Amino acid sequence: MVYKWNGTAQEVEEEPKPARTGPLRKFDPSACGTYAGYARHLRYKVIPCEGCRAAMAAYSRSRYTKREPVTTFTADACGTWGGYQRHVKFKVTPCEACKQASREYQKQWRDSRKVA
Repeated sequence: MVYKWNGTAQEVEEEPKPARTGPLRKFDPSACGTYAGYARHLRYKVIPCEGCRAAMAAYSRSRYTKREPVTTFTADACGTWGGYQRHVKFKVTPCEACKQASREYQKQWRDSRKVA
Protein backbone atom coordinates (compact mmCIF):
# COMPACT_ATOMS: atom_id res chain seq x y z
CA MET A 1 0.00 0.00 0.00
CA VAL A 2 1.28 3.47 -0.84
CA TYR A 3 0.79 6.14 1.80
CA LYS A 4 1.05 9.78 0.75
CA TRP A 5 1.90 12.47 3.24
CA ASN A 6 3.19 16.01 2.64
CA GLY A 7 3.83 15.31 -1.02
CA THR A 8 5.89 12.19 -0.44
CA ALA A 9 4.85 8.62 -1.14
CA GLN A 10 5.99 5.76 1.08
CA GLU A 11 5.45 2.04 0.87
CA VAL A 12 3.81 0.80 4.08
CA GLU A 13 2.21 -2.47 5.08
CA GLU A 14 -0.81 -0.86 6.69
CA GLU A 15 -2.23 2.64 6.85
CA PRO A 16 -1.05 4.67 9.87
CA LYS A 17 -3.47 5.17 12.74
CA PRO A 18 -5.38 8.44 12.62
CA ALA A 19 -4.47 11.22 15.02
CA ARG A 20 -6.10 11.09 18.43
CA THR A 21 -9.63 12.31 18.22
CA GLY A 22 -11.34 13.01 21.47
CA PRO A 23 -12.53 15.85 23.61
CA LEU A 24 -10.01 18.61 24.11
CA ARG A 25 -8.77 18.96 27.67
CA LYS A 26 -10.24 21.90 29.51
CA PHE A 27 -8.89 24.09 32.27
CA ASP A 28 -9.39 22.50 35.70
CA PRO A 29 -9.27 25.07 38.53
CA SER A 30 -8.63 22.45 41.25
CA ALA A 31 -5.03 23.63 41.81
CA CYS A 32 -5.86 27.34 41.99
CA GLY A 33 -4.00 29.25 44.67
CA THR A 34 -0.71 27.39 44.08
CA TYR A 35 2.33 27.78 41.87
CA ALA A 36 1.16 24.75 39.87
CA GLY A 37 -2.21 26.43 39.43
CA TYR A 38 -0.49 29.52 38.05
CA ALA A 39 1.42 27.36 35.55
CA ARG A 40 -1.83 25.63 34.59
CA HIS A 41 -3.43 29.02 33.90
CA LEU A 42 -0.59 29.86 31.52
CA ARG A 43 -0.66 26.44 29.84
CA TYR A 44 -4.35 26.74 29.02
CA LYS A 45 -4.10 30.46 28.15
CA VAL A 46 -6.46 31.48 30.94
CA ILE A 47 -5.91 34.73 32.83
CA PRO A 48 -4.46 33.80 36.28
CA CYS A 49 -6.79 34.33 39.20
CA GLU A 50 -5.86 36.42 42.25
CA GLY A 51 -4.91 33.38 44.35
CA CYS A 52 -2.60 31.98 41.70
CA ARG A 53 -0.93 35.36 41.17
CA ALA A 54 -0.36 35.66 44.92
CA ALA A 55 1.10 32.14 45.02
CA MET A 56 3.44 32.96 42.12
CA ALA A 57 4.57 36.18 43.83
CA ALA A 58 5.25 34.30 47.08
CA TYR A 59 7.21 31.64 45.19
CA SER A 60 9.27 34.30 43.39
CA ARG A 61 10.02 36.08 46.67
CA SER A 62 11.12 32.83 48.29
CA ARG A 63 13.56 32.16 45.42
CA TYR A 64 15.18 35.58 45.70
CA THR A 65 17.56 36.16 48.58
CA LYS A 66 19.24 39.49 48.78
CA ARG A 67 22.86 39.33 49.81
CA GLU A 68 24.17 41.90 52.22
CA PRO A 69 26.82 44.03 50.52
CA VAL A 70 30.33 43.84 51.90
CA THR A 71 31.11 47.36 53.06
CA THR A 72 34.36 46.83 54.95
CA PHE A 73 37.51 44.87 54.23
CA THR A 74 37.76 41.50 55.96
CA ALA A 75 40.74 39.17 55.66
CA ASP A 76 38.68 35.97 55.68
CA ALA A 77 39.40 35.22 51.99
CA CYS A 78 43.10 36.05 52.00
CA GLY A 79 45.28 33.69 50.00
CA THR A 80 42.76 33.37 47.15
CA TRP A 81 42.05 35.23 43.91
CA GLY A 82 38.85 36.58 45.47
CA GLY A 83 40.85 37.79 48.49
CA TYR A 84 43.19 39.66 46.16
CA GLN A 85 40.21 41.23 44.40
CA ARG A 86 38.81 42.28 47.76
CA HIS A 87 42.12 44.03 48.55
CA VAL A 88 41.88 45.88 45.24
CA LYS A 89 38.22 46.80 45.74
CA PHE A 90 38.80 48.35 49.16
CA LYS A 91 42.13 49.93 48.13
CA VAL A 92 44.11 47.97 50.73
CA THR A 93 47.67 46.89 49.99
CA PRO A 94 47.48 43.16 49.15
CA CYS A 95 49.13 40.75 51.57
CA GLU A 96 51.81 38.36 50.34
CA ALA A 97 49.43 35.37 50.27
CA CYS A 98 46.98 37.25 48.06
CA LYS A 99 49.78 38.42 45.75
CA GLN A 100 50.91 34.83 45.33
CA ALA A 101 47.35 33.66 44.65
CA SER A 102 46.99 36.41 42.05
CA ARG A 103 50.23 35.39 40.33
CA GLU A 104 49.15 31.75 40.18
CA TYR A 105 45.72 32.64 38.84
CA GLN A 106 47.12 34.93 36.14
CA LYS A 107 49.72 32.33 35.10
CA GLN A 108 47.02 29.68 34.85
CA TRP A 109 44.83 32.03 32.81
CA ARG A 110 47.67 32.94 30.42
CA ASP A 111 48.56 29.25 29.96
CA SER A 112 44.94 28.43 29.13
CA ARG A 113 44.89 31.16 26.46
CA LYS A 114 47.99 29.92 24.61
CA VAL A 115 47.35 28.57 21.14
CA ALA A 116 48.84 25.15 20.60
